[in-house]
Amino acid sequence: MTAHELRTQLREVRVPDEAVAQERTWAIIRAAHGSADRRETRPRWRATVSAVAALAVVAILAAAIGSAPRQAVARWVRDALGLTALPHARPTLGPLPTGGQLLVSAGGGVWLVTPRGGRRRLGPGDGATFSPHSLYVAVWRGHELAALDLRGRRQWSLTATASVSGAQWSPDGYRIAYVVGRSLMVVAGDGSGAHALAGSVERLAPAWEPGTGAVHRVAFLDARGAIELRDADSGALIWAAHTRARPEQLLWSADGRRLVVVSRRDVALYRNDGRRLASRAPAGGGVLAGGALAPGGRLALVSARAAPATSSLTLISATPAGLRRAPRAVLTAAERLVGISWSPNHRWLLAVGPSADQWLFVRATGAPRIIAVSGVAAAFGATGRARSAAAKPGGFPRVAGWQALNPRAAGS
Repeated sequence: MTAHELRTQLREVRVPDEAVAQERTWAIIRAAHGSADRRETRPRWRATVSAVAALAVVAILAAAIGSAPRQAVARWVRDALGLTALPHARPTLGPLPTGGQLLVSAGGGVWLVTPRGGRRRLGPGDGATFSPHSLYVAVWRGHELAALDLRGRRQWSLTATASVSGAQWSPDGYRIAYVVGRSLMVVAGDGSGAHALAGSVERLAPAWEPGTGAVHRVAFLDARGAIELRDADSGALIWAAHTRARPEQLLWSADGRRLVVVSRRDVALYRNDGRRLASRAPAGGGVLAGGALAPGGRLALVSARAAPATSSLTLISATPAGLRRAPRAVLTAAERLVGISWSPNHRWLLAVGPSADQWLFVRATGAPRIIAVSGVAAAFGATGRARSAAAKPGGFPRVAGWQALNPRAAGS
C-alpha cells in the first residue's frame, strides 16, 4: 500500500470522540518509540525495512492528525487494540433496519420515530413507554402520568402526590404500574382505579409477568433490595427473593417462565417461583450497563470498562435450564454505550452512545453489519453541544421502545 492510499483510508474513517482518541493515539506512539529515541544519540543509516515502514506510518498518522483534526484516527490503531472498526456515521436517521417505530425520550420531550426515520414530537415528558399493541404511549413528567395516542393527543391524565417514574404497561394493556416517590402504584389502562400496591420501593421500573391470563402480577424492587412479585389487584405477595447485588433492570421472558435480573456486577436468572437458577459476571471484567431479552431467550448485554474506555455488546442464551453458551461478542467500541433495544423482528439491536453523540444499529443475526447515526442530540431538538446534552439527566435521546407498527394506529 502506498503512502497516498494509506492517507486516503485514514481520512475516510470517522471515530467517536475524536479528541480523546487522538490523545490516546499519541500516547501509544510515544510509548512505542519514546524509549528508543532516548537511547539513540546518533542517526542509524542502516535502518531495517520494518523500522522504516513503522516510521512512515507514524509520519502519515501525525500528518493526518495535524492537518485534519476532525478526520478519523487510524484504523490500524483500532485493530491493534482489538476494537471494532465502526462505519462512517450517516448524518440522518434514515429508514430503520427491519422497520418498526421508535419511542424516544430526549431533553424533556417524547418523540416518535417512523419507519422511514421521520420524527414526531408527541409532547413534553421525562420518560415514556409503549402500550403492548403500539396504540398508545404512557408519558410521565413531574407529578403527572398521562396516556397519549401516537399523534400526541391526550387520552387521560392523573396527578400524583410525588414525582412519577418507571411506568410499564401490563402485557394485555389493562394495567399500568408506576413508581410515585417511594411507592408502587397501579392504574387501569383507561386511567381509572389508581391505587397503591406497595410502599418503600426503589425507583426501578417494575416488570409485569407475562402469561398469567386474567391475573396481573408485577415484579419490583423493595427498599430492602429484595425482588417481590405481587398480585396487582389484590396486593397478595406471591414470593420475595433477595439478591446479591442491587438490580438495575428486571426482564421477564416472553413465556413468563423466567426472570432476568441485571445488576452492574452480574446478570442473574430466576424461575417464576423466585428460585435462583444461575448468574454470570460480565466477560472480561467491567460493569454491566444494560440488557434486553428477546423471545426464545437471546439476552443482549452491554458491559463497559473504564481503562481503556470501551464497551462490549454480547449475546448469551437465557433458557429455563440456566444461562447457556459462552457469550458471543457482536460489537466492541471505544465509546460508552448506555442502553440497548431489540428490533421488532429481533434481528437487530440499537445501542445508545451519548459520549460520541451516536446511535449504533447492530445486526445480531446473519452477516455482521453496523449502521452508525451521528448528530442524534440535535436531531431531537437538543440545544448546545451533544456532550452537554449527554451530561444532563435525561438530556441525551434515550430509546424507550422499538415496536412494530399497528395498522389501527397508523391510520388514526
